[in-house]
Amino acid sequence: MSLILDTQRIEAHEKAQVFERTKQLSEEAVNRDWKNNADTFADDGTRPTTDIFAQMGRALTRLEVEKRLRQCNPNFLFEISKADPSKSGVYVVEPMPDDLGVMRNQKRFLVGMESGVSPEFSVRHVVPERIPHPEISGEFITRSKFVGETRGWRTVVARLIRLRRIRKESAESAFNLNQGMESKNFQQLTT
Repeated sequence: MSLILDTQRIEAHEKAQVFERTKQLSEEAVNRDWKNNADTFADDGTRPTTDIFAQMGRALTRLEVEKRLRQCNPNFLFEISKADPSKSGVYVVEPMPDDLGVMRNQKRFLVGMESGVSPEFSVRHVVPERIPHPEISGEFITRSKFVGETRGWRTVVARLIRLRRIRKESAESAFNLNQGMESKNFQQLTT
């Protein structure tokens, strides 16, 4: 009889451990999601990244962005997306292995950008979302949830600098980066 009771106690203890571990992982996931979501649209210095008027800066058309990027690297190709014509891509042609491993010149996607007008700084789009409170079990709060962005031309430039496809000095010259508003995010991405 004691063997059965011990087995039941062991099973109950194991279930309790699984429950506690699941609860702990769930709380960690909620906290991680909370932080990641907030970091995604955190302010750029004192400027809110969700405010289009604060982020507009020196807006440029797609053609003007392309012209200036070609000054930085004449090998860039630009293509409007067939799936979403509001977006364009920056590409280069370079040798890459095909499906059979044969080296062939192929287009390589580098970064996406807006097909129309690009603000100087990316604008993060958010919607209200009701979620479990990260610190109070059983409570709910409403937060802003990141759902997309309007890509700013500085983000495109920063990514190309990070990919080492353009030099920061040539971007500073082509885009007059020393003019306009300061950007803590741009500085972090390009140093």
